[in-house]
Amino acid sequence: MDLFEEFKELMTTLRESNVDYALCGGFALSVYGIVRATEDLDILVPVDSLGRLRSVIRGIGFNRENPPMEFAARSVRISRFLKLTQSDEDFVILDVLHVTPALEEFWKSRVEVETELGRIVVVSRQGLIGLKRLRGSPIDLSDIASLETTL
Repeated sequence: MDLFEEFKELMTTLRESNVDYALCGGFALSVYGIVRATEDLDILVPVDSLGRLRSVIRGIGFNRENPPMEFAARSVRISRFLKLTQSDEDFVILDVLHVTPALEEFWKSRVEVETELGRIVVVSRQGLIGLKRLRGSPIDLSDIASLETTL
C-alpha cells in the first residue's frame, strides 16, 4: 500500500466527516518542513470522538483494532487500527492517541493549515515537541532537535 495515498484518503475522510482530530507523528513533521521516513499514520483524538472515528475509518478499510496500549505511566493511551490488503500481505497502521489529561495541552495547541490536500488540523510545533518528549525514543529526540532548529 502507498502510505501517502492512505494519508490523503484519511485526511479527506476526517475533514468531510467532521471528525475532531489533530495530525501528529511523522506526517505532522512534514507540515513543519521536516521530511523523514515513517511507517504509520498518527492522530490525536478526544475520547468522546473515538466512537465516531471508528465508524468513519471503518468506511475506508481500517477494520482491525488492537486493544489500547498505555505508556508514560498510563498517561498516554493509544488505539491501533490496521487496514489490510485482501491477501493480508500488506497493511497500514493508524495510531490514535487519546486526548488524556496529560495530552490536553497538546490538543489545545492544534492549528489548521492549508495544504495542497486541503485543510489539515495538526498539533502545533511546540505540541509536537511535547508529545515526542513524552516518548523520548532516539527518533523522537532527533525529531525534537529538527523541530527546534527549524523554528
